[in-house]
Formats: sequence, structure tokens, C-alpha cells
Amino acid sequence: MATNDYLALINVSLGGAIAGVSALLTSYLSNRHDRAKFERERTLVDQTHRRERVGDVYLELLAFLRRQLESVEGPLDGRKPESVPMEQHARVEALTRIYGSAEVWRLLKMYYLVLGGLNGIDREDVDSRRAQYKKMEALVNAVATQIRIEMGTVPDGSSLRVKKRRRYRRQIDSWEAAT
Repeated sequence: MATNDYLALINVSLGGAIAGVSALLTSYLSNRHDRAKFERERTLVDQTHRRERVGDVYLELLAFLRRQLESVEGPLDGRKPESVPMEQHARVEALTRIYGSAEVWRLLKMYYLVLGGLNGIDREDVDSRRAQYKKMEALVNAVATQIRIEMGTVPDGSSLRVKKRRRYRRQIDSWEAAT
């Protein structure tokens, strides 16, 4: 009888040990799964916040460029120019450097080069000033198109995407070659 008691005790102990190991293994795998799920969710939230921030920066950049374009257009139409504060220049430039893509940054630098060329033209030479203004306007449109492409508001196969990008690219390349 004593042997049967020992065997029963061993069976119960082994069953308990197997159940304990099974519970530990289940808990460990569940924790790993939960941690992986948490990491995926956190990454997704971080990407969403970054995309929202980039969208806000691009919105501010486009608003700034439009205001500046209007300040240049004013004297061409005989209106008094409204200058854009230097703090706003610095802020938009810094935000674009931090959050903007290389292409948007390149287009912004081109815009500043054309703007600098406008400042060197005599105020009485309206035709040359209008030509510079047209270049600035095309660059603002190129920036807007690039931002739409980056933010995914233009479908990949869209003819708008391909045609506008090619047109602006040709214009900008010809200006870069001329400078």
C-alpha cells in the first residue's frame, strides 16, 4: 500500500508541476504578445503624431509663401506692399529644415534665390519684376504639389502628379541652369 501512496503522490506532484509550468509558459507568451502589440500601437501613434506635425508645418509653410507672394504682388499692382516679419521667415525656415523633406527644402531655397533676385531688380523695371514674380509663383505651386504628393493627397498613378511634377521640374531645372 505504501508504494501505491507514493505513486499517487508522485502523479499528483507531477500533474501540479506540469500545470504550473504550463501556466508560467502561457503567462510569458501572453506578456510577450502584449508587449509586441503595445510596441506596434506606440509606433503607430508616434507616426501619426509626426505626420500631423509635418502636415501642420507644411500648412504654415504654404500660408507663409502665399503671404509673401502677395507682399511681392502688391507693388506690381500699385498696392502698398505688406512685408512678412523676419521672425516668421526664421520660424518657417527652421521648421522646414527640421520636418520638411529634402525636396521641399530644395524648393524653398530656390524660392529664396528667386526672391533675392527680385530684390536686385530696379523697381521701375516692371516686366523683369513680373517675370521674377511668375517664377516665385511657379515655385510656390511646385512646393504645394510636392507637399500634396508627400502627404498622399495625390494618388500614385495620378496624371496630375506626373504632369505637374514634370512641368515644375523642367522649369526649376532651367532656372537652376541659368543661375
